[in-house]
Amino acid sequence: GLTEFVSRKDKNEMWMLDETSVLKLDMGKGELSEIATGYSVSHINILPKHDWLVMSEVGDATKSAPRLHFFDPTTLKDVKAVDMP
Repeated sequence: GLTEFVSRKDKNEMWMLDETSVLKLDMGKGELSEIATGYSVSHINILPKHDWLVMSEVGDATKSAPRLHFFDPTTLKDVKAVDMP
């Protein structure tokens, strides 16, 4: 089920987390799409000043501490990934 969501200011988009899948809802077009990230996501938030999503990765590589991904929703690519101490 839907666990978390954020909206992009002035973009008419909602970005949602369903279990570990990232979904984008274009509210203007009425289109829902799954976004491939290459990793499983446990939390999602947004940095409105930069218009980036911040996502916490889950998986074997991040058992001791999360890996945070700064994701550009326009290019659909990571800007940077940071391993937390």
